[in-house]
Amino acid sequence: MSAPTYRLSASGTLEFNAINIELWGFKKCPLVSPDVVAGALACLPPHQLEGLKKIRYEDVPWVPGISRWLRIPGLSRLKGRYDVKESSIVLHACASRAELFRALFHEVGHFVYFRIISSFDKKRWVTGVSRAEPAVSRYGGRNAAEDFAEAFASFALHAGSLAGLPGKERFMTEIVFRGLAPDHATLRALVQGSVERAPAHLDRYI
Repeated sequence: MSAPTYRLSASGTLEFNAINIELWGFKKCPLVSPDVVAGALACLPPHQLEGLKKIRYEDVPWVPGISRWLRIPGLSRLKGRYDVKESSIVLHACASRAELFRALFHEVGHFVYFRIISSFDKKRWVTGVSRAEPAVSRYGGRNAAEDFAEAFASFALHAGSLAGLPGKERFMTEIVFRGLAPDHATLRALVQGSVERAPAHLDRYI
């Protein structure tokens, strides 16, 4: 069975290599369509998605430490996970559209942390930036990798959300996003559900 594959480019140009991402299971998602998920990803600078192969949605929660085939609703607050080996993301049942997008961009943040930024910049984050300022969220306080993922999600989804953390905001702006701001207006509309169409520079094929 095939899944929709989306080709992302920068505002309709071929400036970057083709980025092809398969989206599985979103036809069963009551919150968003696969087109909306792909549209949200297209709001990011394309260099952040190079190498991300697949995103899958599962309509039941995942319970850590238990067989992936056994799902017990209500017992897990984990909404997503990034598989380093497979270079893929899995999203689980979410209570709201906003929660799903937060989980999506948190996991994309993990992908960027492990696959996109350099070892030098990762070390800078771990030994300097993350330690120098409070964690972005309580969950981000678990370790530097989670702090990065939370900072990435906040920066991508909400303009100015890191204004109180100037070191982390500067790192995201200059190092992670390379001066290319995410399309906050379109992302906000997609999260709120006021638009359901993907941007023009997004091609869909099977």
